[in-house]
Amino acid sequence: RMTNYRKYLVDHPERLIPPVILSARGRWDFEGDSCGTITLNGAAAIVDGQHRIGGIVSHYDETEEPIKFDFICFDDLTLEQEIEEFVTINGKQVGVSPALQAYLDKNPYSEIAWELNIRSESPFFERISRTKMSPDHLFMLHSLTKNITRMFNHGSFEDLSIEQKIEIVIKYWN
Repeated sequence: RMTNYRKYLVDHPERLIPPVILSARGRWDFEGDSCGTITLNGAAAIVDGQHRIGGIVSHYDETEEPIKFDFICFDDLTLEQEIEEFVTINGKQVGVSPALQAYLDKNPYSEIAWELNIRSESPFFERISRTKMSPDHLFMLHSLTKNITRMFNHGSFEDLSIEQKIEIVIKYWN
């Protein structure tokens, strides 16, 4: 995962890195009110963000380019509290569904698949879900996206517009 994150950092120079969660274990001193100075008297424990940090370090080792990122640091968590925070963050979070990822990705084939869901002339009209399946849904968006990608994988479709591809899919399935 660290290697994948390093690759992400290289491929996305305008990236947004979520804050890393640290526990100072009483080794950091903060002087000031809302702004001030932190004195580091030892290493902090990484509660969440190990793979991000590993990817950042690997990126630096490869490029010698420093990367700025935010962190949230708790000063005096017990080991049990650190474990509880780790389990809460990593064990109870819900990932983004593949269908919603396809919708947000906005690649041409996911756009075509979603258009099939919202056009009344489409045989897939209101039959595609991007979140949860309901009795009215037949397909998840990411599955339809994958098959539309296969459908247009042939080079002869390369110069067609998205609109033309939508019309082809509708005609074919009707």
